[in-house]
Amino acid sequence: MKNYQKNSLNEYQQPIGELVDKTHFQMIEEKVLNGQSQVRLIPFQRLEDVGNRINQLYQVIESEPDERCWTYLPYEKPINAEQLLDCLEKNFCNRNW
Repeated sequence: MKNYQKNSLNEYQQPIGELVDKTHFQMIEEKVLNGQSQVRLIPFQRLEDVGNRINQLYQVIESEPDERCWTYLPYEKPINAEQLLDCLEKNFCNRNW
């Protein structure tokens, strides 16, 4: 079995493999995505685009019963709204603005 095929289980019994090198990535095209339900994903390019929604987003994060939804993300669960804003800026904002 090749290394990338090996995995183990985390505390939530989710399969996990080796850590992914997140230093090499490429930006994807930004576009609005409309789902079949009431979900609409809108990319933001500046922190002002987030506005007062950070606290709302953080309230959703705080309502999660545990951290299993963070298993496959390349960053940790933020511990407050300010850390969430920092995480969004570092991982999703275009740094060329």
